[in-house]
Amino acid sequence: MAEIPRVLLARVPDWTIRAVRLSTGQTDPLLVVDKGKVVARCELAAAEGVEVGLRVRAAQLRCPDAVVVPHDPRVEEECFAPVVAAIEQQVAPAVHVVRPGVAAVRAGGVSRFYGGEPAAAQRLRQVLCARGLAEAGVGIADGLFAAGQAALRAEPVMIVPAGGSGEFLSGLEIGALDAGTAPKDRGSSDLVRSLRGLGLRTLGRFAALDHQKVVTRFGPDGGRAHLLAAGIDTTPLTSRRPDADDAVEITFPDPLGLAEQVAAGVEPLASAMLQDLGRRGMSCDEVRIVIRSTDGLSEQVWRHPWQFSSTDLVSRVVWQLSGTRRRDADEEACAIPAGVEAVRLVPTARPAAEHAEGLFGARPAEHLMAILTRLQDRLGPRAVLTPAVTGGRLLKERRQLTPFGSLPEGRSRLEEPWPGRLSGPAPGVVFQQLRPVRVQTADGSPARPCEPGTGDSPEWFTDPSGRRRRVIAWAGPWPVLQRWWDAGATSVERFQLVTEDQQAWVLAASGDSWWAEARYD
Repeated sequence: MAEIPRVLLARVPDWTIRAVRLSTGQTDPLLVVDKGKVVARCELAAAEGVEVGLRVRAAQLRCPDAVVVPHDPRVEEECFAPVVAAIEQQVAPAVHVVRPGVAAVRAGGVSRFYGGEPAAAQRLRQVLCARGLAEAGVGIADGLFAAGQAALRAEPVMIVPAGGSGEFLSGLEIGALDAGTAPKDRGSSDLVRSLRGLGLRTLGRFAALDHQKVVTRFGPDGGRAHLLAAGIDTTPLTSRRPDADDAVEITFPDPLGLAEQVAAGVEPLASAMLQDLGRRGMSCDEVRIVIRSTDGLSEQVWRHPWQFSSTDLVSRVVWQLSGTRRRDADEEACAIPAGVEAVRLVPTARPAAEHAEGLFGARPAEHLMAILTRLQDRLGPRAVLTPAVTGGRLLKERRQLTPFGSLPEGRSRLEEPWPGRLSGPAPGVVFQQLRPVRVQTADGSPARPCEPGTGDSPEWFTDPSGRRRRVIAWAGPWPVLQRWWDAGATSVERFQLVTEDQQAWVLAASGDSWWAEARYD
């Protein structure tokens, strides 16, 4: 007989109702119907006496205000897909979808990675709660059927000991055979009605019968139900996306206390993963790294502007362990805060063609990348920074320094409207802090911000170094009012001016005060 798998299963109650609410925005009272009968109802409708299996007209008589929605299995699947994706990314990559609202994974590898079945079940609970599914039940047992029954009775977690599924199931009512095959008990099956008619009210009494006699009397379906009642369930767990199981993990027999030890264990794992992706014409530019230590879990998503190498992945693991602490030159080993017990790499695989370089190359030369990577390994990720342009009003807000080999955050803000920002070529020098300057009229009095052609035009400009020069051209203002809802906010107006030595500046003014923001070179 095939091996009975140890199963970790999550069940979201009333998923049919939840999916309708998510897709249509309908609120209580709510009925979901199929072929003229109620297949699901909300709690409010249930309190009014509506039962599953009731005809629609009778249900509407009991709950006249109920909204009737036709049953659409496709909606349930589409709404459950993000939940399955979250389990794949944050718990285990191979998820078996029993039906919308019920998902399972093999418990063996997950429990080893998280340090035991209770920890794995709590991890799954955390992921479900993060998606607003706090009412979901989580069960662990031998076989898919027993795990489903455990999840159905979990508050919020139930773990059936290994080898104890038969004993756990023996006391359950015979109707559990139907509950294991349908989202709701939509009426008893012929088999369950027959068993009740024979006086077999529990799974234990049914399981005590001779298997061959059950098959002779009730056929193959009855024989399978008999095995399930006895806790013998060899149903294989198949991933909904078997070709997308690219995650790899390593579990250390003893917790490791040095980053170098962890790196040595992760390096062959990362190399094998990338080689496997390469053979399939794929590459990795995003990876989720999950590290289990004696202090708990550390989880972070890392992105790369091109594609990760095995060295890059190992560096990210070390950075995640050690943060950005600098390692001294005479230090032989880099200690980490807690013992590392396991590391998982969950890559996002994309076709390698998507990372093809442009005509003149989109990435630095290999020898330069190697040098910069070694510097980061030695000094920390933020010791080597590359500039990028992001969104913002002031020029210093638009300059972003990002660790080499990482994608800059906030690039999507670049195209957003930024009232008051300057258009055209960017200045060559942007001051990190605004520098006080003086702008004067022809008679030497402080110039006040004004529109061209109105008031006194600026005639003299004294730069941050104290050098005074004549102004030959100017443009502006471009008003900038940040945090306009704040009563203490200050309105700033920006100008561009050119002095007699052909030097161009970007200035900010408020009242009689002027500051240099940038200089064109």
